[in-house]
Amino acid sequence: MTEEYLARLADLVVERALTRSNGLRPLQPYLTPDQVAELLSVTRGYVYEHAAELGGRRLGSGPKARLRFRLEDIERAVPCLADRRSDATRPHD
Repeated sequence: MTEEYLARLADLVVERALTRSNGLRPLQPYLTPDQVAELLSVTRGYVYEHAAELGGRRLGSGPKARLRFRLEDIERAVPCLADRRSDATRPHD
């Protein structure tokens, strides 16, 4: 098992525990451009160039406002990413 797989598994366990405890789904954390670049195996520059397509959101209105992304927006923009994640959770025959 990779570290990424274990981290995702831990996130899912926490999400399920929180959902069962109060019936509310916790908010997904926002990803940084560096995290998105790593997730998509692209450069940081690519993430900035395609920020609007990937659902990027500016935190603030100044010229140096931070850019953040939600995983669900990225999966919607890059459907094969969502497919790859669901394949990882399916049992292999």
